[in-house]
Amino acid sequence: MLTSLNFLDKGRQFPPPSEEKRLARYTHNKRIFDNEHGRVYDQQLRRIERVIGNLAEIISYPIVLNYQKKMSLKTADFLFMEPPTFESEKQQETVDDIVNESGLLQLGYQGAIDASRYGDAVLKIDKNDSGQGVIGISSPRYLFIVVDPEDMKRVTHYVLAWEVVDKGSAQTEAEAKRYLVTKIFDNKWTYEFRKYALTREGRIGALLEQREPTPTGLDDFAVIPIPNVLTADGVYGIDDYEDVDSIISEIEIRTAQISKVLDVHSNPSMSGPEDYMDTNSAGESKFKPGRYYPRYDNNQAPVEYITWDASLDANFEQIEKLIKHLSVISEMGAAILNTDFKTGAIPSGSALKRLYINVLAKVSRVRNNFDTGLKKAIALASQIGRTQVDASEITIHWQDGLPDDPKETAEIINLRTAGAQTMSTERVLIENDKLDQASADKELETIWNEQSQSMGLPTFTPAAGDLEGAAELTGADADLSYNGAQVQSALTIAEQVAQKKLSRDAAIRLLVKMLKVPREEAEAIIDAQLTIEVETDG
Repeated sequence: MLTSLNFLDKGRQFPPPSEEKRLARYTHNKRIFDNEHGRVYDQQLRRIERVIGNLAEIISYPIVLNYQKKMSLKTADFLFMEPPTFESEKQQETVDDIVNESGLLQLGYQGAIDASRYGDAVLKIDKNDSGQGVIGISSPRYLFIVVDPEDMKRVTHYVLAWEVVDKGSAQTEAEAKRYLVTKIFDNKWTYEFRKYALTREGRIGALLEQREPTPTGLDDFAVIPIPNVLTADGVYGIDDYEDVDSIISEIEIRTAQISKVLDVHSNPSMSGPEDYMDTNSAGESKFKPGRYYPRYDNNQAPVEYITWDASLDANFEQIEKLIKHLSVISEMGAAILNTDFKTGAIPSGSALKRLYINVLAKVSRVRNNFDTGLKKAIALASQIGRTQVDASEITIHWQDGLPDDPKETAEIINLRTAGAQTMSTERVLIENDKLDQASADKELETIWNEQSQSMGLPTFTPAAGDLEGAAELTGADADLSYNGAQVQSALTIAEQVAQKKLSRDAAIRLLVKMLKVPREEAEAIIDAQLTIEVETDG
């Protein structure tokens, strides 16, 4: 744990000894993610070698079962493949600009992978070419967190530090110049750049460049770590890989052993009488299979294949047990194994949610951290050259990551919009059909026209410019008289508001756009109906 910036003093080892274990774990996990399992699990391979001797004769090639990578990708898929939406009641345009210019959905997906394999995702606030705040991402291996020695949860500095190798005219890697580049963010919301020489032994040399601390223009750190799992006595998050490493390495080795046994049995050895062998001109005796060799009495040894009981059933049973342990400890269950799915028998709707209950709980835990981190990042980015948005004003609508079941959704909507209604038709269109407000309005008008035709009421077909002008009727246009059909239409709309089939805003828009009722009168009609409804309920 780092409690001051003295780890950057001249002559100090870099990386600092207190961070070596964490960084070694990052390297270990990256190799796993990149399918370099032969390098990672060499200790387990040597364990087998100590028991059976020459390992190459038993395992001729490694089998990579990269469950860890699948865990990381599945976590990211559940979070971001069904994209969340970002909403701000006051500054929606600013939020949309930051999300789009930063590519926040892509950054979020990458961050979810990092949080799973390293324990942390690291977001940072940068500037675009126009000098406006945007969100970026950094590797957790570059992050060094400095905390108050009396309160480890109080961060005093975030340091981004990495090694740069400049080969220049050097002929070998050893002759190349090495530098340590750092960006230091303190709790006074300033930023400082430093560049050090770095020896081949990893010692910090002379300070080559230092810039004056510059205000970031933010009211918080410009670095936002998002942990996977963080404990009360931890500074960095906990990754998903360490708990399952030993299980997966055992599965891989046993699977490779079984494969080798099956390879040997695809070309088995034979035994039989010596006189069944042919002798060539060099005096070498060889057996030629494919012939018929008669036995003249039962005492004569038969020609037969040599079989070996490799206890494969026991190995298969052990692998099955290991996979069950993996599904529990990884919390991924069916998401990582898919053992519960059969062709034509894929569960849907609520059954699928029950099947993925552990996965959804795990993803929900990570989602809570990302929800806080992304809101904070958007709010900080808005402080640089944009209209400022407070994190409390931002709402992120997350999806569950499971495929929709249209039949079940339709049944739910039918229940909620019929007798015991709790949702307006407008809200159903927006939330379940994913329509924007304009598209929902158009759909409501279509629904109204279809109902009006069935009741013999006038329908509404807007001409060019009608929608804009209808909302602003004043003066002479307001002195309109309405026929009986129009009055009946207005009454029907008001009744639908009372029955909670239409929201207040949707009803007002229909009166204004369809019947060309002045907005003030439309509001008065609907509000009067709502008042009657409240008094009736009271």
